[in-house]
Amino acid sequence: MGERVSRHDERWDLGGKDLEALLREAEAVRGESLWNDAWRRLKRNRASYWSLWFLVAVVVTSLAAPLLPLPSPIALHLQEEPEAPVPPWRAAFDDGWDHRIVAGFTLVLEGGEWTDAARAAFEAPLREVVERAADREVHVRWSAEGSEAKLELALPHAAALLELPLADHIADLLTGSVAPDGRLASADGRTAEVEFAGVSARSGYWDLGPLDRGALWLRYQVFGFWQTGPWLGTDSKGRDLMSRIVWGSRTSIGVALMATLCSLVIGVTYGALSGLLGGRVDNAMMRFVDILYSIPFIFVVIFLITIINEYRTELADLGIEYITVFYVVVGAIYWLTMARVVRGQVLSLKNTEFIEAARVVGASTRRILFVHLVPNVLSVVIVYLTLTVPAVMLFEAFLSFLGLGVEPPKVSWGLLAVDSTEAINPMKTYWWLVAGPAAAMGATLLALNILGDGLRDALDPKLRGSE
Repeated sequence: MGERVSRHDERWDLGGKDLEALLREAEAVRGESLWNDAWRRLKRNRASYWSLWFLVAVVVTSLAAPLLPLPSPIALHLQEEPEAPVPPWRAAFDDGWDHRIVAGFTLVLEGGEWTDAARAAFEAPLREVVERAADREVHVRWSAEGSEAKLELALPHAAALLELPLADHIADLLTGSVAPDGRLASADGRTAEVEFAGVSARSGYWDLGPLDRGALWLRYQVFGFWQTGPWLGTDSKGRDLMSRIVWGSRTSIGVALMATLCSLVIGVTYGALSGLLGGRVDNAMMRFVDILYSIPFIFVVIFLITIINEYRTELADLGIEYITVFYVVVGAIYWLTMARVVRGQVLSLKNTEFIEAARVVGASTRRILFVHLVPNVLSVVIVYLTLTVPAVMLFEAFLSFLGLGVEPPKVSWGLLAVDSTEAINPMKTYWWLVAGPAAAMGATLLALNILGDGLRDALDPKLRGSE
């Protein structure tokens, strides 16, 4: 009996440790999920880890473009109107937003329609009034239809003008030129009714969405009319290159993400369903994919975009923007490879024990597809997505280069590539117009490919738990 007790004591020898301490150590050792293990291994891959944070910084910067004190990407530098692009070292800061304060007038010509002579006769005195009030030169925008015309006089360096009661000053000076009944007589005896529409601040952008307009309003509250200078130089029209790169990233990244999301939904659903059903259905679905592979999609995209342009007005009446349809068209041609990749993964999983158990308990085909199969192929899908995004970005740049993608006044990296072609000529090369957009796009594409390579290793279940 004593030997049995001693053996029992030897078998339960705790090595001098307290039982409670061993229990605490056992509780500290927990199982690690696939995603935690993948994140740990991704962090050990320094190139992929820093590529991820670089891409996060690029996305955040592009989303925050309306909040940043950058010049408008479509604002022309009308003060100097340079005949050639300005290099980056020419200027560092600007003292305000050019051409953002506008004095507006509405003119109705009595007894006739507007001609160039009538415009010159009435524009000169009003322009003189505004220039005297602002003490600087103005830039004219004129539009006329029949006897009614609108005159807008844009004032540069708006920050200083906002400190003045400019509208009241203009109204006071108008009393000396315009009769009390609102009529203005020209030197050649013609008369027009003049209405001063006041002074307004213009954003200088295209038709932005409500979120971007709200962000732009917040930017005014924080920075006022202060803005950065052309740190990366300007193009031949005087537009700030850094601003165009940042705002262009919004369009290029947006097209890439939306098109990739579209290809994700179609490709994953189609491929998973094909692999799960199997048999003749699977064979027919894959032969349809083979047929689509044989079609030169560049011609299909050109054909579809041409049709969209013909019915743009009808689409606008339905609330559908051209850029939205462009996202869908690009995304709809990138799902074929995704479908094949997902189908192969589903074929390897559909006869495993957990799928058979789901069938036994009566799970429907939809539940097996989206609850059991699709989550288990997400690792492969995520890796392929990181490789699809740069392909879509290059395709968008190619279409914009051909004039079939994003249209001015909006800007994308593809349109910047078009502008770069104008900078290369036998006489002189404006290198910054090529280097800036090329560096931004090249760095983003390189980071996406490095991240995709790192995710492939991090999400590989064969390497789980390894260092």
